[in-house]
Amino acid sequence: MREFKENEDFIASIKDNDIYEIKRTLIDNIFFLQGNKNEIKEAVEYTILNSDFNFEEHKVLEVSDKTNKEDCFSDEKWNLRENFSKQRYDLLVELYNETFAKKEFTYESGTTSNNENNDLLKKVMIGGVVLIAGYLIYKALS
Repeated sequence: MREFKENEDFIASIKDNDIYEIKRTLIDNIFFLQGNKNEIKEAVEYTILNSDFNFEEHKVLEVSDKTNKEDCFSDEKWNLRENFSKQRYDLLVELYNETFAKKEFTYESGTTSNNENNDLLKKVMIGGVVLIAGYLIYKALS
């Protein structure tokens, strides 16, 4: 399990007291810490104690589709630029755990077979060969 102090960009932004960068890295920490609520909470507390950062008063902002969790996550992440409230940040952590954390678990469980990976590699290699061949033919005809 990762710890927030391992995120060098995050720690540097706090040392520099760069509020814009602190906000950016707090969002990055949701992914970096893989939605670990306890570690994220500690990171927020550390930030507040060691910088001039503080959450803003919550404003209700538009979210296009509250039924689709991925879209809602994207909208709320965007809304943090306008209003970095604790309520919105906590919601972002919840949405991450409901959507992206599950996808990472599925991926890590080994559902992708070696054959699927080999097929993808073959397609990429064939595409590369076709591009090179096309370029060589173009040069030869020029």
